Amino acid sequence: TYCATCHSDRAKAGGLSLAGFNAMRAQEQPEVVEKIIRKLRAGMMPPAGAKRPDAATIDALTVALESRMD
Repeated sequence: TYCATCHSDRAKAGGLSLAGFNAMRAQEQPEVVEKIIRKLRAGMMPPAGAKRPDAATIDALTVALESRMD
């Protein structure tokens, strides 16, 4: 909903496609997940002006990804 439009196989914003990304298997792509976590924590993603979830949803996603990585 919030990431796939820009981070698709076609658009690859920032050189990143999340088309095949599975959050339940995040530990299999540690470099990608660490980048996602950093960008979310810094408030850089979704970018200004783009549709974005509320802060609680972003925090929940970040916590879930961090838990998977731990």
